[in-house]
Amino acid sequence: MSKEEELRQLMTQISAVEYQISFLQQQFASLTERIAELRVSLSTLNSIQKTKDEDILLPVGGSVYAFGKLMDNSRVIIGLGANIFAEKGIDEAIKDINERQLEMERLQKQMRQQLEQLQENLTALRIKAQNLANQLRQQGGGM
Repeated sequence: MSKEEELRQLMTQISAVEYQISFLQQQFASLTERIAELRVSLSTLNSIQKTKDEDILLPVGGSVYAFGKLMDNSRVIIGLGANIFAEKGIDEAIKDINERQLEMERLQKQMRQQLEQLQENLTALRIKAQNLANQLRQQGGGM
């Protein structure tokens, strides 16, 4: 294989790794948002456990809240995924959310390691491509 072909191949590999990094960064950001939402849910559930027959603000959406009264603090409706919801005791809901959060944090750690490995690969590929391009320039041929 000629040096020009090798350089083209390296540039293709660099593009592929850059795409993988971008994709993983998007997933990582989404996972980070989800973990933050779970932390808020846990905090709210812990507060609800200590509250009963008190006025509360209910989020309606779009930064709009309605006034309400918490009549039963022993059970909640929790999303199970795929638009399926179930009624659970608040202790069980807290346990489930804690488990979800731990799993997502584990996934986030794995993603961080993958991103670091991909960044290292990208750096190595770029160095190799730069060295090859310098060789080609010195030889007076191509790219």
